[in-house]
Amino acid sequence: MFYSVKVPRVFFEDHSSRCLSRSVVRRASGKGLLVDLEGREVADLLSDADYWSTEWVEYDSPSALGLGSSARATVKAIRKQFDAGTLEQFNREWTEFDRAARA
Repeated sequence: MFYSVKVPRVFFEDHSSRCLSRSVVRRASGKGLLVDLEGREVADLLSDADYWSTEWVEYDSPSALGLGSSARATVKAIRKQFDAGTLEQFNREWTEFDRAARA
């Protein structure tokens, strides 16, 4: 099942360049995107954004610092759009998918 998710452009484009995703950008505005993601893709994006939003990640350039800010905005946006139970379900879907892919 696909979910329409509003996310910041900078982090989503960086994340998409590093992973395989079947996401579809439905609409783009200045700093944001409306994308269709599967639940497991939402979990993967949230996990990646959570990692890059931590303060201990070393940013070696001004553009990387912007990536950290966009990652924090991504975490906030996803958590605003989905309740904790739904995000937990997405995490289970991601874990099952990842386990099957490694088998």
